[in-house]
Amino acid sequence: MFRDAIPGMDKVFQTEPPEGSIILIIGGPGTLKSTFVYNLVSNSMAKRPSELTQCIFVSLEETRASILRNITNIGIQPSERIQISDMASFLREVERATENIASDSEYTAMILEQASRPLRIYPNRDDDIRSLTQRKGAEVPAGSKNPAEKPALKPNIFVLDSLNALNSVIYRASKNIRKEMAHFMFKLREKSVTSFIVMEVGDPKQYKPEHFLVDGIIELGMMETEPRKFKRYLKVQKMRATKHSIEPFLIEVTGEGIKVVDELI
Repeated sequence: MFRDAIPGMDKVFQTEPPEGSIILIIGGPGTLKSTFVYNLVSNSMAKRPSELTQCIFVSLEETRASILRNITNIGIQPSERIQISDMASFLREVERATENIASDSEYTAMILEQASRPLRIYPNRDDDIRSLTQRKGAEVPAGSKNPAEKPALKPNIFVLDSLNALNSVIYRASKNIRKEMAHFMFKLREKSVTSFIVMEVGDPKQYKPEHFLVDGIIELGMMETEPRKFKRYLKVQKMRATKHSIEPFLIEVTGEGIKVVDELI
């Protein structure tokens, strides 16, 4: 999946990460984290047209239209096998209905269940956001999709963009976010799906509790190579059961997406 998905990735990986791995994609703002994951997954599936590989891409910050605009602007073609779940719109509806949510734990359950609905890793609730908003007397926007509807997609690749956003929406509901995240990742492992979790960090060298919960960490960043000249790089901090380089590699945006150029010395 990795070595032939993005040009030059075979310089970084000598073997493939095991299927079912949970991989954290970390970096600061503007380091192409979301774009990199979409590019990696879409190219990998395009090279395997006969395989029944599909992906659910859960976005908590950007709308589906925004994501598609971003990737097409740098030459990445949208994939029909990647279903973008627009949680950003869902969260806006949740906030309008919070006075109908009985408890903080109910709020947390609703967010996590909806974020992972296609994987069925959390039990379906009797009350979805549509019924809550209707009880409150608010109108659900015309054409909006009922979150309780069962998706046709049964993904074996899962993307969450981003962990920061998920942490922020459940912060008011949980006294122990780390425990919630550990439980969430445990549920992902039970489903044996390959998961990519995007996380914005200020200092990629500073380890956080989430780093110990995942199987792999890919760091994307920008490095000043000359005064006031910056280059983007990719570095694998860890990847269990995989042979890989630990050196940073220069990456560039081409007319067809992202390319790994060479070791950044």
